Amino acid sequence: NIKKPSTNSVGNWIPAEDEVILKYVFHKGKSNDNMMWGNLQESLNGRSGKSCRERWFNHLDPKIKRTDWSQEEQWVLFILRNQQNEKWSLISKKLMGRTDNAVKNYWNSRLRKRIDSMQRAVDQHFERKKKQKIISILA
Repeated sequence: NIKKPSTNSVGNWIPAEDEVILKYVFHKGKSNDNMMWGNLQESLNGRSGKSCRERWFNHLDPKIKRTDWSQEEQWVLFILRNQQNEKWSLISKKLMGRTDNAVKNYWNSRLRKRIDSMQRAVDQHFERKKKQKIISILA
């Protein structure tokens, strides 16, 4: 089955829309308490308040860290992911500048694959050792 695009899709964000959001945020102040994201719907034809909020928190906020992940951040993510399961927002609060979306994407696209690969290597190693021990017992 081919998934059909949503009929309410507006498309990619353009710089003029980003500018409207930036002006709104700096006018209101950066605290989320003052934000009425739905007010932007009128200025940004077709964009919902929710999509404006997500655009700010996941892409435009200058506090967002866009550099490569450090080893320390990777360890924090690994440890917290095992403790808190999939609560990306709680994990992101411990990783300054990383959004919950960035944390989830990094885990799913990079870290989990590396961990799975290492686990398979460890499993194969111990399986070989087990077979060698059985062969030595039978010999």
